[in-house]
Amino acid sequence: MEIIHLNHLNSAFRISGSEERRSLKISSVSVEKETDASATLKLVVLDEKDVPVFSQELSDGGEVNSSIDIDQDFAFYDHLTVRITAEPKNSPFNATLNFK
Repeated sequence: MEIIHLNHLNSAFRISGSEERRSLKISSVSVEKETDASATLKLVVLDEKDVPVFSQELSDGGEVNSSIDIDQDFAFYDHLTVRITAEPKNSPFNATLNFK
């Protein structure tokens, strides 16, 4: 299992395909927001053409700390981009994404 830390300043990562890696399984996301933040967070997975292929809300604006099971597999050839978006934009958050 691998992990990556994302936040409001660095909210996305791109994973490239290789002979060894042609799929990505996102297991879970742990989110921590500022105590006064009312942001709604969303996990979005984009394909090679930046078309959203998966989207899931991670918070409803009320919880400060939460852990969300995702358990989704994605197959790709060139690359995938995984992004966490916040509404309103630039709302502070920290997230840990577990994948393999």
